[in-house]
Amino acid sequence: MPPRREPPPPAPEEEAPFHPSEPWWRKPLPPAQEALPSQERGAGAARGRKATRFETSTPGVVEKARSLPWPKVHISRRAVAFIGVFMALVAGLTVALTNENFAVTRELTTVRGLHRVAEEDVRRASKLEGTNIFRVQPGQAAKNVKELPGIAAAHVHVWLPAQIVIDVQEHEPLVAWQGITTTVWVADTGAVVPMTSDPPPLELVDKTGAAAEANGRLRPHVLANLKALRAAGIEVTSLFYGPKEGIYFRSPEGWTVYLGNEGQMPAKLAALQELRKNNIARNVRATTVDLRIDGRMQLR
Repeated sequence: MPPRREPPPPAPEEEAPFHPSEPWWRKPLPPAQEALPSQERGAGAARGRKATRFETSTPGVVEKARSLPWPKVHISRRAVAFIGVFMALVAGLTVALTNENFAVTRELTTVRGLHRVAEEDVRRASKLEGTNIFRVQPGQAAKNVKELPGIAAAHVHVWLPAQIVIDVQEHEPLVAWQGITTTVWVADTGAVVPMTSDPPPLELVDKTGAAAEANGRLRPHVLANLKALRAAGIEVTSLFYGPKEGIYFRSPEGWTVYLGNEGQMPAKLAALQELRKNNIARNVRATTVDLRIDGRMQLR
């Protein structure tokens, strides 16, 4: 009996040909694409990105996609020029702030407007010598100078490479105030003025110290009366002060005039000037003119 033959394996089914005349649902499906190898899927997951069509393609296409060069950054000529200018400015500023040629010196510092205050005091107060010209603060330097006794205002001007001009305005003294033990010169603002150069136009003798405040300055109402007396143009220079008499003095006619501390000083001085004119016309004799009570004049 002949041996039994095994039937041959069935041949793979051939894809049915597609004819245009057949309905669309008879069109054969495309072959399934191979899945990405496990190591590729792991690398893609590690990078935290979704799979692309390159990852579902063949390995050669995937490697080619990964080997693409990084995008080139294009810098314009204008940006390069700007960076160069900026670096040059930084380098120039560094040199300027450290170069000794830009340091303020005594020879290149000028002080103008001084008559009573010592120039050395102004230079010392400004704190400018040895400072780099680019670090100078004119406002602060002027403030330092203005704090000196006798200085009313100060301005600091700066010019390159290292020239400084300090313009000052001094207080003009109004009165030499002679207290119990000391004498000081006082300006019309109440500021103390250095006792140098020409003396003040008025001299006030205060033997009791009644014209002084607790801080040692001249009382404001006394200063105001002195300014009014000066503005009235009365030809007197030597004045006295008492706690009850106020300001009093000897007039050119030989009167002792008491002005007191209360009332309007300009009105009192106007009445005194009118009396002087009438006295010359009528030849009236008097030794004392009392104006201490505002609005009343007593002749004795």
